[in-house]
Amino acid sequence: MTRAEYTNVSGNCPNCESVLKGRFCSTCGQDQRIAPLTFVGILREAFQELTDVDGRFINTVVTLLIRPGRITKDHLRRRRARYLPPLRMYLVASVILYFVLGTLTAQLTFQIDLIDSGTVGAVEDGRVADRGLIEILDARLDDMSNSPGFGKSVIGHLPEVGFVLLPFVGLILKMLFFGRRHPYGEHLLAAVHIKTGVFLIVIIAAIGIGSVSALGITAWSTAAAGNWPARIVLLISSIYVGVSLFEIYGGNVFLSILRTMVLLVSYWVLASIGLFGVAVILALLTT
Repeated sequence: MTRAEYTNVSGNCPNCESVLKGRFCSTCGQDQRIAPLTFVGILREAFQELTDVDGRFINTVVTLLIRPGRITKDHLRRRRARYLPPLRMYLVASVILYFVLGTLTAQLTFQIDLIDSGTVGAVEDGRVADRGLIEILDARLDDMSNSPGFGKSVIGHLPEVGFVLLPFVGLILKMLFFGRRHPYGEHLLAAVHIKTGVFLIVIIAAIGIGSVSALGITAWSTAAAGNWPARIVLLISSIYVGVSLFEIYGGNVFLSILRTMVLLVSYWVLASIGLFGVAVILALLTT
């Protein structure tokens, strides 16, 4: 935004009445440049508050992508002014991911069998007395799994599941690096930054695939390529996690690889449980 688009406030801060000595109040920190109360002005101010487009947004994205783990180390060294707050960047990436994830997951399926075929036969023959909610839910999940778009709908909620799992990822890191005696908050900070970086990788891949598909390059679309784009993104993301852990915690390379594998498997199990919960909720809500 240009300077002319703002009303400059001078004298005392309208918020706390302190004497102003610049754009930001030295007491309460309020920005004294006020956007005009027009529809465009309000939208611009909202976008600026969301992304803080003063260079920190771009710097945060670039550093997350090309220097995995660097932002976490800088935060722990109190070098934070150049980056967006961790949770804000995570939420921005989550919102974007929610809208573009379908580009990578269009061909994915989500199959759940609560009751195996032998048990189903026993139920139908009357040899199992408990024919309650589990049987009904299993039948509904089977029907929905065969319907187009069910897998995409379930996996599309991965950003919300990921947010719920954040504290658990921090706890896993705490256990993996128990001997380091880092406070839990530092592990949680690392989890936020690592997951944000992974989200950015997925977003870039999804936008890229969507763009080439829109240009008519059907060979690169998920419909023609099947599941391999998602698998490649998964591989790149796994490598990113490993590099991030090594950069943040250091140590032996072999132990870093082992810890990365444990973290990925643990997260996969937790995410599967979370997505199962999403599938059950969707099944119950669908009439």
